[in-house]
Parts: sequence; structure tokens; C-alpha cells
Amino acid sequence: MKRTLVVPPQNTGERLDIYLKKNLPDESRAFLQRQIFDGKILLNGRRARPRTKLVAGDTLTAEIQRPPSELAPSLSPVIPVIFENAELLVINKPSGITVHPAHFPGNNTVANWLISQYPEIRSVGDSRIRPGIVHRLDKGTSGVMVIAKTQKMFEYLKRLFKERVVKKEYTAILEGKISKTKGVVEGYLAPSKKNYRKKKFQVLPSSGKAKMSRTKFEAIRYADGLTLAKFFPETGRTHQIRVHAKSLGAPVLGDALYGAETKLPEDFRGRFFLHASKISFPFPDDSEKSFSAPLPEDFKKVIEWLGATLKVGHRRNAVHALS
Repeated sequence: MKRTLVVPPQNTGERLDIYLKKNLPDESRAFLQRQIFDGKILLNGRRARPRTKLVAGDTLTAEIQRPPSELAPSLSPVIPVIFENAELLVINKPSGITVHPAHFPGNNTVANWLISQYPEIRSVGDSRIRPGIVHRLDKGTSGVMVIAKTQKMFEYLKRLFKERVVKKEYTAILEGKISKTKGVVEGYLAPSKKNYRKKKFQVLPSSGKAKMSRTKFEAIRYADGLTLAKFFPETGRTHQIRVHAKSLGAPVLGDALYGAETKLPEDFRGRFFLHASKISFPFPDDSEKSFSAPLPEDFKKVIEWLGATLKVGHRRNAVHALS
């Protein structure tokens, strides 16, 4: 949908998102804010913020994008399969791939690939655009994901995640040096009022939208102002590890959303370095199963690049410890 609006004098001083809501009543204010942040709604031809105050004569151009109501099969991207049986699929999601369409149309997602390779999964789950998907990884995060191939397995896995039975391990390269070798980050996460993409970390909740989060961490190595670390999240909040890493004073390397600077050579840029290394949970027969995803080549190259400056200590060389 494309529309052009010119602000009349009586709306001078009004917030951009509030004005849009009045003129596009079928859209939610949160949805309009996302469109503003994504650059789909421009103010006088330029990006703006939802809270920007309008002036008479301002021109708004809105080209709103919506996710599809139905998925189209796609052979792209190519996704490695770690394990598969009649009820379960375990994959190694590449970095840069979205799990499913969210606030935009597109076919280059895990969900599109799933229905092209496993058409029977289309009817599994509780959403037509999230077939069989019981948990997600951020677009920039690579690593292990479990997918339900049957509704029975979907409900089973959903219960395990809800009851926090599933154990997860992540590997990360952080921008900065964390002060503790190991510990726990615990506190509330709430949506940022300034940027819908971000989560704000706080010790005490400030609103009903704040949710408790808890992550164990362990520093593996320090080198050249960077930290090689493991994270073990005990809750599953959006951006949890990324926000907790920032709270330790060392955001994930390459994670521009939470403030990480890039100290890497040009060849290594373009992603943030967070990888879902391992996931463990009981099968319906009560046997404990674990699945691991090897580090991507670009991730290993960064570790190898750091290898020359890794400090010698009591721990093994990080390249060998993580490869």
C-alpha cells in the first residue's frame, strides 16, 4: 500500500506515529512504528523517528509492506540438516537468514525452505508462516534449531520450551573484556521506547511488558580487546544473550543494534558473531538427546585470526577448544 499525506496546520506539533494512526486507522500504532524504523514511511523524503514532531506542510510517504498470509516454497537458502527422523528435524541455520517472514514480505527464510523440502510440515504448528517452528534464532545468529515435523511433536517441544527443560549453549565473540571469568546475568527485559527492535535491560521491572531473564556465562579467552565466551540461557527472551552481553560491557562483535564496534578486517564484516552451538532435551521416551552445530567457517576464521594474539594461560588454545 502506497500513500502520500500532507500535514495540515492543525496537526503541527503532533508526533509522527500518532498522526499516522489517525490517518491509517486500520494499522496498529506498533506496526506503524516498525514501518517508520524500517524506512517504509518517510518524512519529507527522509527517515524519521516515531516521536518526531510534525510541522504544517510536511509530506509523508508511506509504502507499507506486510508479510504474506501464505508461504511460497523456496530452495534458497541451502540449510544443512544435522538430524532427522519421522517427527523431528534439526538444522544448522546460517547467519543472515530470517527464520520466518515477520514484518515484511520475502521468500528467503527458513520457513520457505522447510515447506519446499518437507511439504508435510506446512500444516504443523500454530501459524501458517511458522510451520513446525517452536523456537527462533535472530537473523544474524547461526546454529542449531529444532523443527517439529508432526503436530504431536510440536506440542511436546512447545511444552519443553515453556517449562524450560531445553538446555542451550551459545558461542560468542564479544567486543570488549568482561570483568568476570564466569557468572550469571539476571534481570528484566522490556521493549525500548525509542527503538522497537531493541530490548532494554533493567534490574527491576518498570512496566507490565518487562520479563525476567537469566543467562549463565563463561569467558573462554581474552585477546586484543575481545572476549571469546560461552552463554547458557535459562530463559528464552528476544535478544536475551545480545542484551546480557552488552550489560557485561562487551556486546557481541558486529552487533550494531546493541552498540558493538567492528575491529575486524573487511573480509570478516557483515554479521555478528553469535552461534547456537548445542541444544539438549529429553525425547518422548525419556532418553536425553543433544545436537551440536559446528562453527561456521567465517566464525572459525575470526578465531584463527585472533589465535596469534591469544594470551597463554591454563586453558587450551581457543581455536582447538571451539573447533
